[in-house]
Amino acid sequence: MVEPIQLDPASGYFLVRGGILTDLDQRVLAQLYQPLLNPNAFTLYQALWAQVDDQALRSRRSSHFTLLELLGINPQEFMQARRQLEAVGLVRSFQTTDQIGDYALYFLYPPLAPADFFHEEILATFLLEKVSRKRYMSLVAAFALPQVDLSKSQETTAGFLDVFNLPSSALLTPPEEVRQGVQALRVKGPTQMISEISPAQLATFDWETLIALVGQKQIKRNEIMDHQSEIFGLHEFYEFSLTDIARLISKSLDQATNQIDFRVLEERALTLYDQLNPEESPTTTTPTTGSAVTTPPSTAVVAPAAPAQAFSQTDQDLLQAAKSLSLLPFTRWVKKQLGSKLYVGNREKFNLKTLQQRHIFSADTLNLLVWVCLQENPTVTVAPLDRIAQDWVAQKITTPEAGLTYYHQRQDGTAPTKSSQRRSAKSQGVVPSWLRDGDAAAPANAVPNSTDSTTKAPTGPVDDQLQQNLAWLKQKRQQRGDEHAQS
Repeated sequence: MVEPIQLDPASGYFLVRGGILTDLDQRVLAQLYQPLLNPNAFTLYQALWAQVDDQALRSRRSSHFTLLELLGINPQEFMQARRQLEAVGLVRSFQTTDQIGDYALYFLYPPLAPADFFHEEILATFLLEKVSRKRYMSLVAAFALPQVDLSKSQETTAGFLDVFNLPSSALLTPPEEVRQGVQALRVKGPTQMISEISPAQLATFDWETLIALVGQKQIKRNEIMDHQSEIFGLHEFYEFSLTDIARLISKSLDQATNQIDFRVLEERALTLYDQLNPEESPTTTTPTTGSAVTTPPSTAVVAPAAPAQAFSQTDQDLLQAAKSLSLLPFTRWVKKQLGSKLYVGNREKFNLKTLQQRHIFSADTLNLLVWVCLQENPTVTVAPLDRIAQDWVAQKITTPEAGLTYYHQRQDGTAPTKSSQRRSAKSQGVVPSWLRDGDAAAPANAVPNSTDSTTKAPTGPVDDQLQQNLAWLKQKRQQRGDEHAQS
């Protein structure tokens, strides 16, 4: 997480429009964005748009002090409001300097169009958590366009040249004024960005080298820079090298547009990962002996998991694995403990990648969350992942030790009661009932808060998933049989 910078009230700021604010934008802002923002953030956004002036000179910029005085807030409240606007993509902030001194450069963007907002999963999910499910569905209906069946209709719409006349020379070679207009309206500043990955994280990746590598395939720089979050997500989750990423992108281009086809890119990434990690294949997995947890080999320096009196040796080995392995290898390791022939399917990899890219938990805490999920479910699916994640957020669990302790408390019946969980969740915002229900999966008609149903992801064969489920059920039956025989 990026540490917030301190605001000097005497420092200046300069405003730049990143779009045009329309009446529809005001409606979208009030109905879709306002529930996500605190009152200071909503007021700050309106105040900034009221002050923007395309003819203003940077040398005559205002100071933050005048803005703080106008809004009646202190520097800390201003920074909190500004960061909220940045997080939802309404503002992008830059720090720069000139002969007068340091100042902030704020790019203001209008809200997303309603359809784009609801397709932006992170925004739609947060809205669902802030308002009731009934209210969310009413907002979807309010902005949805009418659906008309045209399968039995024949279109008779006239084309432009059917009605208007233009010289053929103008059609072949547009006038210079038209070309100049296109250039003038082309976006030259930073584009609007709603990302689960912070700019500080993106800055750790060598984008210039990647651009140089893919430039041999005539891939434009903007094609890479406009999709930094998606590309970085592949690098972070699969731990691909820079050259691996470059090769994947080069092989995932739409030949008609020379743009990246991200569906193909995701499929090729899965294939490459399986090639680089053949031991994960269900046909080559080496059986493990015994039921005790075996500590995975690792060269990483691992801090002591917990005092010996707090956790058993098995728990300490589990915590060490959670701290020394990245998400995919750890999930594979857990599956080997549960069954020698179990493996991580393509759908599971996609679900894990989606949760990781939300950056809700640290890497080791996320590993422990996946372990808990697999103790109760045969596969890593969205409903239990979201249920556990929501529960852990409500319980303020931020370390693997806390997660493991909470898991044992739930097993022993000593965990906090549901009423206290609901009070905690209510203090943080309204959470849909289908996310609060104990161990129940999301109902079929529930609005999903994951790409599991809104995004088509590469999936493995149906038979593979079925085999995993059968293997898990068989193992559970054997365990119950062994326990019965011992008793």
